[in-house]
Amino acid sequence: MIEYFEGVCFLTTNRRDELDDAFKSRINLTINMPDLISSHRAKIWRNLITAYNKRVEGDFPWTDKMFHELGKLEINVRLS
Repeated sequence: MIEYFEGVCFLTTNRRDELDDAFKSRINLTINMPDLISSHRAKIWRNLITAYNKRVEGDFPWTDKMFHELGKLEINVRLS
């Protein structure tokens, strides 16, 4: 049904090599996104925790070291 879709569709995957050739032929543009470096992951953690910290009971001050350590984690979250 994708060949009948009129519009812009964003698809994401970390398994690009496993896509069927017929499916790949229907994709006009691909952009490779390299893995994040630890400082970028730390910034994402900081942004998320800052945004949601007001909702967490037992609030405590987050330090730069905590964000640095979180940035070292190479977590790949998938919803199932």
